[in-house]
Amino acid sequence: MMIIAVFVALTLLGHPQSSATTISSPSYWNSLQALSQTVAALSNQIRRGNAIYTRWGRSSCPSRSSLIYEGLAAGSWYSVAGGGANYLCMPSDPEWSHVKHRTHACGSFLYGSEYQTCNNDIFSTRNAKANTLEHQDVPCAVCQTTSRQQQLMIPARMVCPAGWTQEYQGFLMSAHPSHRRTQYVCVDSEPEALAHGQRDENGALFYTVRVKCGTLPCPPYTDDEEIPCVVCSR
Repeated sequence: MMIIAVFVALTLLGHPQSSATTISSPSYWNSLQALSQTVAALSNQIRRGNAIYTRWGRSSCPSRSSLIYEGLAAGSWYSVAGGGANYLCMPSDPEWSHVKHRTHACGSFLYGSEYQTCNNDIFSTRNAKANTLEHQDVPCAVCQTTSRQQQLMIPARMVCPAGWTQEYQGFLMSAHPSHRRTQYVCVDSEPEALAHGQRDENGALFYTVRVKCGTLPCPPYTDDEEIPCVVCSR
């Protein structure tokens, strides 16, 4: 659309109907002004932010972002060798292709997820409607910024760098060191819990991540300290 608008502008400027009178006419300049406003609007649309990120542990987005969909965190069973290595934010209103299932022997499986805080709650539980997050199921929300184009998760930081906007702050979580690897994600510091209850059904598990001194220098890091995180955009 931008290319079309520019082409029209050049056409109007390059072919003033071979008349100085036409160029000086009010209708010509009114058209050119309208075209200029259209180009400006298209430019603003191109510059409009569209960074997308997942807010783990919450079913809503910060006020600075809009919700694409809410859902629940899922992944491979914590101890299996196969399947995906990443967590997924599964929508709360799934759709199905209704392809006939032929055999249980071929295929991978996807499971829900649980917080595994070992009753050492560093998170606020005011949104969880429970005294502890232990074994509670993990919600998630996929969000889009409204005026920023880039997003970044920074581990071991609680505030964003200058020029960046904080989307949310939390703690780093991942798989237990004795389980199969997943990924590091930033879980909101005031997480929610899904309404399924504290059923301890396992699945894809979320454990807090702590510092181990050695190749990580201490200081500035602190041994055995849970690692905070912040999600930023600009």
